Amino acid sequence: MEDASFSWKDTPCLFSLNLKIRSGNLVGVKGAIGAGKSTLLAAILGEINLISGKLRLYVNSISYAPQSAWIFADTIRANILLGKPMDEERYQNVIKACCLDVDLQDFGEVGDLLMIGDKGINLSGGQKARISLARALYVDADLYLLDDPLAAVDSKVAKNIFDQCIGSRSLLCGKTRILVTHQTHFLVEADQMILLTNGHINELHIEQPVENKSSNDTSQTDLSNDTSETDSSNGNETDWTLNTALTDMNSIVKRETSSDGAIKWSVWLQLFTSPPLRWFGFFLMIILMLSNEALYDFTNSWLSLWSSKDEREQRSSFYAYVYLGVILATLIVALIRTGYIFYIMLRGSTHFHNRMLKGILYTSLRFFESNPSGRILNRASKDQQAIDTNSRAYFILFATTRWFGLRLDMITSLLTLATAILAVALRHQLDPSAAALSISYCITLTALFQWAMRQSAEAENFMTSAERIHEYGQLVPERDQNSSKNGVLIQPTDDWPSHGIIEFKDYTFRYRPELDPVLKNLNLRVESKEKIGVIGRTGAGKSSLLQALFRLVNQSAINGTILIDDIDIGCLSLDHLRSHLSVIPQVPILFCGTLRYNIDPFKQFSDEECLIALETVQLNKLVRNHPDGLHMLVTELGTNLSAGERQLVCVARAILKKSRILLIDEATANVDHTTDRMIQDVIADKFRDCTILTIAHRLNTVVNSNRILMLQRGEVAYFGVPNNIDLSQDDTQN
Repeated sequence: MEDASFSWKDTPCLFSLNLKIRSGNLVGVKGAIGAGKSTLLAAILGEINLISGKLRLYVNSISYAPQSAWIFADTIRANILLGKPMDEERYQNVIKACCLDVDLQDFGEVGDLLMIGDKGINLSGGQKARISLARALYVDADLYLLDDPLAAVDSKVAKNIFDQCIGSRSLLCGKTRILVTHQTHFLVEADQMILLTNGHINELHIEQPVENKSSNDTSQTDLSNDTSETDSSNGNETDWTLNTALTDMNSIVKRETSSDGAIKWSVWLQLFTSPPLRWFGFFLMIILMLSNEALYDFTNSWLSLWSSKDEREQRSSFYAYVYLGVILATLIVALIRTGYIFYIMLRGSTHFHNRMLKGILYTSLRFFESNPSGRILNRASKDQQAIDTNSRAYFILFATTRWFGLRLDMITSLLTLATAILAVALRHQLDPSAAALSISYCITLTALFQWAMRQSAEAENFMTSAERIHEYGQLVPERDQNSSKNGVLIQPTDDWPSHGIIEFKDYTFRYRPELDPVLKNLNLRVESKEKIGVIGRTGAGKSSLLQALFRLVNQSAINGTILIDDIDIGCLSLDHLRSHLSVIPQVPILFCGTLRYNIDPFKQFSDEECLIALETVQLNKLVRNHPDGLHMLVTELGTNLSAGERQLVCVARAILKKSRILLIDEATANVDHTTDRMIQDVIADKFRDCTILTIAHRLNTVVNSNRILMLQRGEVAYFGVPNNIDLSQDDTQN
């Protein structure tokens, strides 16, 4: 880079960068949140605009591991290979280097063929991050861009991953690596270190000792020897990489159901009997349709009767006035019928949409695990697939239409012929006007038949969408939405929980009834205002502990009880339970809207209180520098904010809520150490009278806790004061 400046839109975000990276170097990038670290990687990838200066890349291929892991609904193996051919030796080396071998053994016989849900919903944050890193490492690229891949794992796993994947004796030794991280102690091994401050670069060089450089020259040979030794020693542990015939019988993503045949009559009735008129509206529509057809037929019959009279009676104005009146009545009823049918259809479609939305909002979390978000969006909007299908089959549709139309014409022609023969054969018994009217009807029947068939086919086709929406409207709501599992709903006082005491009694937690337990037979008690640090290897069940408190899985998959202030949370309505707990999640959740809406979605607090909360987490500068201030636009998922800023918004949201129980899931994983200390000080000050459960991989964030809860494979390995445990050791060693 030579004096290079970059921007996402019009305003520059990286300024006058001068940087030269030698081939095979490890380059570390550090800086405060919002300094532009991820943007620097985006600039190298060509994802943002170069507005001045020069950027030259002397590489043929780039591999990228993003800060937020991208996981799609498929097997773990498919997520790592990403369409690349299988190189078994490299694949096994990558799996072991990313410390995924232990997790794959825990998954049982299915191993890396385990089906995972959309966005990795059934994996922990650390597992998703390591799968994303493994995907990047599996590609034999010239340049590797690694955006904070160690943030979501504990310190022991992070050290192993750095040594085996990134460091000087790793799989990537000899490759050019750019590592963004807040864990600056890893950057001691870097050949270059870049400090980013407000979009500007300060480049720091670290001279490696001679012995390190010489070891780099032989590291590839040593690594291959080490790898072969590891393979031979671990050959009997598991054969998960070799058995390609296995399939996951407990696939979490279900195939979308499809059925042939006509649309069920119940769907049609649901459409036409929607609120507010329901069955009365349906019968009124039938009456209007029959009345309109009866009036139309009466006009023709009256005209036939009028023409059969003698000349003197035909001149009577009575027949003319009746005919005119019937025509006007037919026109009025036709207009009323058309408007009313439009009203019924509009109300029906609105009812279908509202019921679908209610079904999606109140259904259990398992539904979202089994159905990718794209499938749900297709139900809620027009299927894009219909365009491709219709275009591809247009010729067949055209030919079939002509084939069907010819046969309809033949049927109506035969009917007209039969009517004409009967009219001639019965000419002495049949009134001439009636015979003429019958033949007239038969002639018009040809066009009417084709129109009716075409309309019925189109209605059947469009009702497929209504049937799909109707299916989501029938989703089973979460259990205990309105009643508890024993049929008795407890309504606690408004100030519940007043103490914040949490107690687990023989508690076992599964994500689905047929899966193995994630938390096993927990028995522990957290006292009022106590600060608990939850630690353990990635995938040990730490985040599952928070899901258990929020009751995010079906009660049928749970054994035991959780008491909050001596009240079983299984006897509370979900709305009451979740509204009285605060959480700072591992993945910050932001909505499309204003910044104020994201920290106070229900408008319970004033602008001044919102500004104070943002100032507490040091986001007041972000608000002041934006022309819209507190009402600045936040894009979907907060993509216009850095990962650290998104996490700080979630902290501000929790400060405003003022709950007695606060659950923190890796709140500081994506922020620098300065911001980490600031967040810890804010939490200690603002939540001193609250019960806090903190999940953390940075052990310094929980070292001041009253007690430490260590989880190992879903079981309590230790629960006591921090003084009695060496936090520098791996949980498996304790």
